[in-house]
Amino acid sequence: MPRPDSRSRILAAATPMFARHGLNGVSVRSLASAAGVNLSMISYHFGGKEGLYAEILKEQFEGFRYIDDIANGDLPPLEKCEQYI
Repeated sequence: MPRPDSRSRILAAATPMFARHGLNGVSVRSLASAAGVNLSMISYHFGGKEGLYAEILKEQFEGFRYIDDIANGDLPPLEKCEQYI
């Protein structure tokens, strides 16, 4: 199985770190180490730690749009429940 690209590895490592420690509680060095990438890859992909944090927030909030789509859709209640799950 191929190893995920560096951008995906950074996102996967940073999401729980930011959730646990917040933006200011995580260093760029610790993010890079946890993702197994060179420190410069965070700047390359996201422009820095703040850009990475913004991308994670964007991904996390994207799920709310789908919830709204399901709630306002024309599906029967049981199918709406299945869609939520």
